[in-house]
Order: sequence, then structure tokens, then C-alpha cells
Amino acid sequence: MNLWGPYKVANITRAHYFPTIVDDFTRNTWTPLLQNKSQAKNAIIQLYNMLETQFNTKIKLIRSDDGTEFNNDFFFDFFITKGILHKKSIVKTPQQNGVAERKHKHLLDTARALWFHARLPKRFWGECILAATHIINFLPMENLK
Repeated sequence: MNLWGPYKVANITRAHYFPTIVDDFTRNTWTPLLQNKSQAKNAIIQLYNMLETQFNTKIKLIRSDDGTEFNNDFFFDFFITKGILHKKSIVKTPQQNGVAERKHKHLLDTARALWFHARLPKRFWGECILAATHIINFLPMENLK
């Protein structure tokens, strides 16, 4: 996972950020819109609960950059309690978090194309991210046949 933002223009829900959370196997992606970085905590807890309830599965490992949004006492305690390993990349080496970084680029490129072709005001950037995530999640994946 990785956090993008802040965007200079708040979207229609006043969001400035979004985390890109990618399942390593399926490449399924979640991008909840956040008004500030501190909301990342709730987004991760909601995702954890949804995956556990809807898919009867557990998160075993989380890989993120060394940003403060995922590297704090709250997440340290949460990951320990849930038995989740947290692998952090070395500072200024986005290559080590390559899946999330590439997915970020793909989402942003797709969202910009949607925004540009729809001729929407800038405050709809978040909805373009959500639409891009939805579209990309439905693309066929070779590894899943």
C-alpha cells in the first residue's frame, strides 16, 4: 500500500488523499478517499474487517513505504495484535514497493484520461480515481486466467 496526496483541490467530499491498497495475488485494488492522512487508520481497519467478513480470509503481510501514515504506534500495535507482518521499504526507494507504485501510476493515468475526456472540474478528481479503480479491478488478469 501507498498513500497519494495531498491534492491541492479538495474533491466534492473534501478529500485530498487516497491510499492505494493492492492485493499481491489478484491485484485487486482499494482506494478510499481521505480528507487527511490520519484517516488512513480507519480505512485499513475497515478493509481488514471487510476482507475477514466477506472473503473469510486474513491479511498476512502488508508492504508499505516508510511514511509516517503507516509507520506509527497505532499500526505497530494493530499489526502485532492481528498477526500481520509489516514490511517497510527503505526511504527514497519506491522500487521496493513496486506493486503499489506501479498501481498508483496506472490509477492516476486512467483517472486523468477519464477526467480529461469527461471535461469535469478539478473537484471531481476523487470520483475519477474511484471510477478508474472500479474499471481496473474488472480488467482480465492473466495470472488469474
